[in-house]
Amino acid sequence: MLAATQIPDWTLANWAAGEHSAGVAVASSPARLARAVRAAARKADVVIVYLHWGSDYTTCPNALQRSTARALAQAGADVVVGAHAHRVQGAGWMGRTYVGYGLGNFVWWRRNSEADATSGVLTLTVRPSGQVNQANWTPMLVSASGIPKLQSGKRGRRMLDSWNEARGCTGLAAKPPSG
Repeated sequence: MLAATQIPDWTLANWAAGEHSAGVAVASSPARLARAVRAAARKADVVIVYLHWGSDYTTCPNALQRSTARALAQAGADVVVGAHAHRVQGAGWMGRTYVGYGLGNFVWWRRNSEADATSGVLTLTVRPSGQVNQANWTPMLVSASGIPKLQSGKRGRRMLDSWNEARGCTGLAAKPPSG
């Protein structure tokens, strides 16, 4: 499991990891993170990368997200997921790599609209080879208290449809490659 941020915010400014200090891993360039993925893939059965990335309040991945996902998939990541945009972004397969560009907010104190409050739990089933063969998203809505609540019925189906429709601007496949 690798994690990093591409967002030049106060967290990165104050707590970036250094050669001799612990902190937040910086992934402003996909190449360094791709090297770490290649090294992890030589040792691990499954390589998962979690990123703090994307542009605030957007539903489609930006160019840096796309190029990073491609670099990490080529380097051997099995799963690349992340969040930051405060919106659910599309998810699906990039070849054999499962990519979830934006998981939305989960526990969040600011709720200006249903889009801010849309959330969910992503459950992935992974083969022994490391390839994700099934992905399920359970829709949730962040309540006024900031805690997510399970959604079912019409609202839950509508939210699940929106999750699936968000894939439209990603270039990702709805199903894993066969074989």
